Amino acid sequence: MATSMSTEYKISATGIAPEQSEQAVRKGLQNLMRGDSAVFEKTFQRIVDGQSVVLVKGLAEAPAQELLNRLTAIGLVCRLDSMTSSTLTLVAKTYRCPACGHEQEHSSDGQPDTCQQCGVVADAYVAPPPRPNQELRDAIERERQALAAQQKVADDKESREAERKRVEKLRKIARRKVEAELGIDFYSKMRPFLAPKVSIPVISLLLIAGGATGWVLWNQHLASTETAATNGTAANGQPSQTGAAGASKTQITITPPPGLSVNIGAPSGEAGAGMSLDAMGGAGGSAALLPNELGNLPANANTQSSTLAVTIPPASAMHSNTKANDSTTNSDPRVLTHLAFYRFDNGDLNTAAKLLDRVTLRLNEKTENSTPLPNDQLLRDAVRLRAELALQYAQRNEMDSAQTQWKRANRIADSIATMHEQAMAYASLGRAAYTNTALVAQKDYFKLANAATNRTASSPLAQVELFSTVAQELTRAAQAKAGSALFDKATAAVNRIQESSVQTTAQAVLAQQLAAIGDIKSASALLNATPNAASSIQRIMALAVIAHSRAKQNDTVLAQGDFNTAIAQAEALTDAIERAEAFVFIARHLAQAGNSSAAEQMIAAVSQ
Repeated sequence: MATSMSTEYKISATGIAPEQSEQAVRKGLQNLMRGDSAVFEKTFQRIVDGQSVVLVKGLAEAPAQELLNRLTAIGLVCRLDSMTSSTLTLVAKTYRCPACGHEQEHSSDGQPDTCQQCGVVADAYVAPPPRPNQELRDAIERERQALAAQQKVADDKESREAERKRVEKLRKIARRKVEAELGIDFYSKMRPFLAPKVSIPVISLLLIAGGATGWVLWNQHLASTETAATNGTAANGQPSQTGAAGASKTQITITPPPGLSVNIGAPSGEAGAGMSLDAMGGAGGSAALLPNELGNLPANANTQSSTLAVTIPPASAMHSNTKANDSTTNSDPRVLTHLAFYRFDNGDLNTAAKLLDRVTLRLNEKTENSTPLPNDQLLRDAVRLRAELALQYAQRNEMDSAQTQWKRANRIADSIATMHEQAMAYASLGRAAYTNTALVAQKDYFKLANAATNRTASSPLAQVELFSTVAQELTRAAQAKAGSALFDKATAAVNRIQESSVQTTAQAVLAQQLAAIGDIKSASALLNATPNAASSIQRIMALAVIAHSRAKQNDTVLAQGDFNTAIAQAEALTDAIERAEAFVFIARHLAQAGNSSAAEQMIAAVSQ
């Protein structure tokens, strides 16, 4: 007689569900699992890193499903598979080949484990040397797995919301059909409220209330008129004036809307000479005051506008290039990174983090872009922004989110292959750790960054970027002396460059970092050294930072001029990606300088 074997199951954990606290998941899993604490910590760290870990084997279907539900409830992302084994434990019972990854039972005869698939003997295997950038690829793969799990949860949530809306819509349609079948219309619904027993008392109360309100307002008007006549002022609080014939006149004061400043005392023949209209103030125009126009204004004129007046080019000029609109511009990792910084500056931390996640996914894709992506530069920017996210979450006392972003920033910094890019990433981490001691430093970041500046063999332009960026971070971390020494090294590196076009770019890079710490004079001098230089994204960024710094010092006129120059130069760029980068960067600093509506208009144009 034949016997049947029941199917057994195993449960594997593949990561932590999005927006779940790592500490809460750890505690919940410790309450369910048994085994040595050291083994548990190693296994849990593998789960955090997105690796697949088998938690339990050899369960029947019903208890396996019940345990799966309990593991999912504590915040784990798990998978249920059929197999045959036994016992609930965290200790691996199988041998995994170090060469090909094949998993099999351990040898039972005391001999070394030999892979059944490729024949490699475990004790004799020597791992090959790591491939170049292997750490980077591993980090990107871990990020990809984590994001895939997060995306699945988000898709499931959207599907549930779409189903709820569909059911609600069907319910409304069904209700209207049933009402039509039963002859229920608007008047039948209102009939109870129109009955005399209800309508007459309600109308009477409304009439009484309206009459009482009108009587009170009329008395207040009479009282204010009498008081104005007694005090010799008009009803609007302005002094009443009496002409030669004794007839009183009232002076009317008009308050301009936001974004429009009216200069009192301008000559009557110069209509509009004392008026500045903000480009984003709702009138659709723009009029930026130039320095030589200020001398024509009356001495008592109000020359301070409520927001910076800038001239915004049409959307087509911001989004198109010589080839026509590029549909890949909005999804380019460089543009997405600038958008992430923009959303972060505006307080939208979640959107900034999601945009960074999209950058990570794009770096792992195979694109047809003929220009290779600057992966290490993008990773360096990701470190800087994730460190800033960690700071903001820590200030909000959201420590779980802060620690998550802080750990990811450190892992990405360690994976950067290029020395000078890694050094700048470490400098960003060092400044963040100085700003908030709740972010525990995993290394002496500034020491590592300074060591790289002393032994880097990068190009002169890369050296200028390295020296000035680390100097700016040191200065912001209250290490002004060390920062000043590096700024001197950056200046010397600029002067050593022989090629004029490269030197112009290096001057713009150094000017941007000097403007970021408020040294506007030195930054402007560097840009003015080559006033007729061709438009470049480095000069545009430097101009935007200088303009932002001027606005912070209430130098509105010069700030407007610098912003308008940056916008005009960005419009002249022929590369679609660089143009989008430039406009998002300008919008970021324009919003910080006070004109958020103009910034949003530029972002909307780039995002089309």
